[in-house]
Amino acid sequence: PGRALSGATVARKHRALSSFYWFAWSIGAIRQGDGVCTPADEPRSFAITREERRMLRHGASRLAADGRVAEAVAVALIEATGASVATLASLTSEDLHAVGHGSNNPLVLVTMRDDRGDVVTFPVPTWVHPWLRALSSTRAAGDLLIKQGDGQPVSIDWLTAALQDAGSAGGVPASRAKLLHPRRLRAGTAAA
Repeated sequence: PGRALSGATVARKHRALSSFYWFAWSIGAIRQGDGVCTPADEPRSFAITREERRMLRHGASRLAADGRVAEAVAVALIEATGASVATLASLTSEDLHAVGHGSNNPLVLVTMRDDRGDVVTFPVPTWVHPWLRALSSTRAAGDLLIKQGDGQPVSIDWLTAALQDAGSAGGVPASRAKLLHPRRLRAGTAAA
């Protein structure tokens, strides 16, 4: 009823549904022939395993040790929270909140806006805290927390390269590391 949807709205909703059905198929929730629409550039049988996630976290640690702290934080946050690239690109140091100031190891929470604009809060793994402190100490209030090397906001290509580098550094086989993508990691985090 009412006005017809615009072509852009229809295309956006089609992409979202196609992505959802591809993910459902990739984890075995539906069978082939159940109407799965796989994007042409994505292999059908790719689901990030628990071991690959562990290797990805190890790879993020190696990136940080190599001085690539912004990339390490981005990889760690997308792996832990399933945040979108746009959400990571808009984070500031003001989105970090320490809880339990009196203890030696306070809980750090990151506040983000999800794709609908709702505020969500996630605990940050303790192994990421030193990297966040290092990044925060170099940023002015209100400045973007995670930036590309040239100071530009995070892009999907930058984050994809960071994921693939972290995967390779952590021991993910090369054929699997080259398939790492923020969209796949987000889908796997949401299902975990």
